[in-house]
Amino acid sequence: MTSSTRLILASTSPYRRTLLSRLRLPFEPVNPGVDEFPRPGESPRGLALRLAGSKAEAVAKLHPDAWVIGADQVADVDDEVMGKPGTAEGAYYQLAKCSGRMVTFHTAVRLMHGATGAQETHVDVTRVKFRVLEQAEITRYVERDQPLGAVRQLFFLLWWLAVEALWRAFERGGWGRWLLAGLLLGLT
Repeated sequence: MTSSTRLILASTSPYRRTLLSRLRLPFEPVNPGVDEFPRPGESPRGLALRLAGSKAEAVAKLHPDAWVIGADQVADVDDEVMGKPGTAEGAYYQLAKCSGRMVTFHTAVRLMHGATGAQETHVDVTRVKFRVLEQAEITRYVERDQPLGAVRQLFFLLWWLAVEALWRAFERGGWGRWLLAGLLLGLT
């Protein structure tokens, strides 16, 4: 790969590395060293866009000959940012807040080349309606999976709840066996 086509992921996230690896393009991850705290009055969408841009810009300054991808995801419930929980108590609070509510995920990405200044930015919005979560479910999930470090953990909870519900339907011989087969095919 020539220096002009070098690709850098401005992130140390194992989730983002895994996703980008699926494209089978050579890349290197670089820690962008960006402060990820929201600014007063900053919208969730604005936060995701700013962080994706700041990460790409920080790394592009260090590697101006490369194409750099910066990305961030911010979840919110009623415009309250659901950041990295950090503690089991924080994770429990966030999941209880999401219970029975609509959660909006703002996913932003910026691709830029430091030397030329060329760049593209995109943000995508996904809305997910959580079913009502029982206290025991939240406790079991927090204790078992320790979702303390990333917003994506809310997505993993959704997947876990979906698989659990499908398995219960499968055990009853209901429609779940067809969805479970489809889920497995979709993961291959």
